[in-house]
This record gives sequence, structure tokens and C-alpha cells, in this order.
Amino acid sequence: MTKAFKTIYTLLNRLEKALDYEKEDFNAEEQIGYKALGITEIRWQNYIEMLNQAGYISGVTTKRFIDGSSYLDISAIRITLQGLQYLAENTMMMRVFNTLKETKSFF
Repeated sequence: MTKAFKTIYTLLNRLEKALDYEKEDFNAEEQIGYKALGITEIRWQNYIEMLNQAGYISGVTTKRFIDGSSYLDISAIRITLQGLQYLAENTMMMRVFNTLKETKSFF
């Protein structure tokens, strides 16, 4: 699994866990910001935009400025049902991958 998909998986996994928190108790920047995920800000923005466009997350507002820069407001970010489905399918795939990896090292 590539680093990109591991990062996306981590992001969605943290949003799934956030379902147990009140909105004010989940600090999106601390949990899923680019620093928390250990990636560049531009890569993070691209991931957030892709996940939003794919329907895996909602509550993202993109603000574009005249100078060409942009800002992503994630204060209302949430995982969607489609995002939960992606997470469930990839959790199973990761388990199979890890099992195969362990089996291969066994022989």
C-alpha cells in the first residue's frame, strides 16, 4: 500500500473516530491537519479536495482568493457513509495484505 493511501486511510479513520465526539470536542486541525499527518500543506489540501469531490467527506469549504491562493475551511468536516464504506473495505484489504505478508515471511 502506498504512502498516499495510508495517509488517506489515517485521515478517514480519525474522522470515523470523531463520530464519538461532540463537534466542539474534535479539533480537526490537530487530528487531521497536515502537521498531524506528517505531510506538506499542498499535499494535504489536494487530499482533502479529492476526498470531498469523491464524496468520502463533507463539510469542507474552499475559499479562493484573487491572488490565486486558496484556503480550506474544515471546521465542519465529517466522514460520509461512502467514506465509512471505503474505510471498511480497506480495513479488510489491509488485514489480508498483512496476513499474506506474515505468511510469506514464515516460509
